[in-house]
Amino acid sequence: PSVPNDIGGGNTAAYGILMGAQGNFILKNTIVSNVSSNSYSETVDGIYIASAKGNCEISNNIVHSIARNHVNGYIPYLTGIRISHSGFTNNIKIYNNSISDIRTTYVGVPTTELLAKGISFAAGIYFGTTYEMWNNSISIDGTSFPNASNACMEIQEGTLDTYILKNNVLANFSAAQTGIAGHYCITTNQTNRIGTYLTS
Repeated sequence: PSVPNDIGGGNTAAYGILMGAQGNFILKNTIVSNVSSNSYSETVDGIYIASAKGNCEISNNIVHSIARNHVNGYIPYLTGIRISHSGFTNNIKIYNNSISDIRTTYVGVPTTELLAKGISFAAGIYFGTTYEMWNNSISIDGTSFPNASNACMEIQEGTLDTYILKNNVLANFSAAQTGIAGHYCITTNQTNRIGTYLTS
């Protein structure tokens, strides 16, 4: 894991860990690092869990050095951990994970697109899932790519599910940006129920 661009490094999608349509799983005690792609459009994820179901646990994982090495990479799928779920009444616990050093070499026009994210909860059509996220550490530094927006945490769909966030440390070290690009600790589409769905 100490070799740069050791996983991927080409022009295709790259994942440290990829899980699809798994139910009632435990993913813990892994170290994922040096995952990259040279493509402007392919997905790059340290851990990607697609269509999780049931009672799931993601804990004690260390994810760092996840990169898109393309100056015009404009697709907003560069994440430390990306999660989506399938079905109803799932419970997904995410705790004691560390995510850092998520970066892109983007130098295009300033954009509001989140081109680097620590953790992302993907939007879906199902409702009733509860995400419990506690005692995680997520940091991001977008100083080297100031024209791209970035966030420690992204919640794409907050109206259908419940998010319980406690005792997490989110640090965004990005320097001041100009134009429309921005950097955030948490981004969400919630407008009037943030007190119900986000607890810190």
